[in-house]
Amino acid sequence: SSIKQELGLLVKKALEDGANFGRIGLGSIYVFAAGNSGSFNKACVLDPYLNNIYTFGITSVAENGSFPSYAEECASNLATTYSGDSYQKEIVTTASDNTCTSDFSGTSASASIAAGIIALTLEANPRLTWRD
Repeated sequence: SSIKQELGLLVKKALEDGANFGRIGLGSIYVFAAGNSGSFNKACVLDPYLNNIYTFGITSVAENGSFPSYAEECASNLATTYSGDSYQKEIVTTASDNTCTSDFSGTSASASIAAGIIALTLEANPRLTWRD
């Protein structure tokens, strides 16, 4: 059985202060991957970083629009981006040895894509707040 975890006081304060004072009062944006333990029947609802008002939980969707087997379903997921599955196309990105890889997937890939979308959105309109 899973036990719901709690964030420490310093982490809670850091997220709150970032939202209230980051980006000169417009708020910092925190993106977290929703987790890859769906095939083990784990639910991201137990993740205290995802269940925080100051964070964005991001999950994955496969190429055909299906929910990948690894993805964790929960109400705290704010959005989803494409990530792929081992049976479908995956993400092409750089690898740690400065080469390209075409087999990157999971909510870590999805969260990276979402963070990039948020960054481009803020570049287009830097006056948006973390709540926008």
